[in-house]
Amino acid sequence: MVSTRDRIIESAKTLFASRNYRDVSVSAIAEHAKLSNSLFYRYFNNKEDLLAELVNESIFTLAKFVKSLSPGQTVESVVHMLVNSLCEYASQHLREMRILHEVEYTSVEAARRVHAVLDDYLQRFLTDVVNEYGADVVHWFVLGPLRFSIVYHTIWMGEPVPESVREELQDFVLHGLDPNFHVMDHRVFDHVVSQISNRDDTTKLKLLQAAEQLFGSVGFKETKVGDITTVAEVALGTFYTYFKSKEEVLEELVKRTNNDFRHTLKEAIQPFQDRRDAEIAAYYVFLQYFKKHPHIYAVVREAEFFVPEAARYYYEKIKLSYLRPIQRAVELGQFREFTPEHLAIFLMGIGHYMGMDLLILGQAEETDFIRKLIKLSRLLYKGVKR
Repeated sequence: MVSTRDRIIESAKTLFASRNYRDVSVSAIAEHAKLSNSLFYRYFNNKEDLLAELVNESIFTLAKFVKSLSPGQTVESVVHMLVNSLCEYASQHLREMRILHEVEYTSVEAARRVHAVLDDYLQRFLTDVVNEYGADVVHWFVLGPLRFSIVYHTIWMGEPVPESVREELQDFVLHGLDPNFHVMDHRVFDHVVSQISNRDDTTKLKLLQAAEQLFGSVGFKETKVGDITTVAEVALGTFYTYFKSKEEVLEELVKRTNNDFRHTLKEAIQPFQDRRDAEIAAYYVFLQYFKKHPHIYAVVREAEFFVPEAARYYYEKIKLSYLRPIQRAVELGQFREFTPEHLAIFLMGIGHYMGMDLLILGQAEETDFIRKLIKLSRLLYKGVKR
């Protein structure tokens, strides 16, 4: 017989995973568990205590699983087991993975704990690679594409990571992009990203800028329409002249960010004929851009949970912008043969987790960006085996 406490936990897992934590109330959990609110409070002080228990349990279970992995002695077996085991684990623990994915964004402590659990595998079985390049750089290159593939396919689309993606991911991690022995052009670090200049001084722009500041600093859920109009110094009714809801504001901010960032990116990589150089230049621009516009970075992540269609738009546009250059790089012999859609996800994954580390968890300086990107370039070109 399932205990009352377990019923509460199971209901919370289901609701937190199907919506998002910040949209689920204690009443909703109690109703789903077919209990009264008062009975909920016999077991948990509040929703935050319940979430903390779920997070601790999820991280403990993940850590136990990772520690149980025992690949063979070869680098190939280490990478093969990591990719396939973690993909299977994510499919079998989808609710827990969705909860952790959201909490990693809202809690620095939780993000670091998950990071450390996964790093344990790399430290144990890719010791020489970690010692040479550093744990963080190896995490971005090995686990970034894997984790983002799981986010893209399993957490967002609700399907197992396809076998074809897993196979190409293993090849990418083992052998990198470079079919020969490319030496990076150090001009990739010459471009300096400037602040986005105001397009014009309109009321709509003031509302967008106020929303960006508030969503990025206090969060979308906690921001009220009145807060936006107060910061923008306009009347409350003026908001509804331009927008129907907060969600519409968030959606427009994400679309503007996508356009601005891709324009900045195009400008930075234009001087490079070799896509191998352009990839490193793109990562450097990505880090500079969001370092200078930290609220925008937070806005994109907020959209993933509150306006998911806008977040998907953002990531799909980035993915599509990769496809033709990847195909061209393969044709020119600059990249080894990969399915462009798969490789785009791998490269986005590196940037995603590098951004989380350096912009959210580490708050690194731009000199750190360059030093770490030089190390990353060597892994990106040759992989952990070559």
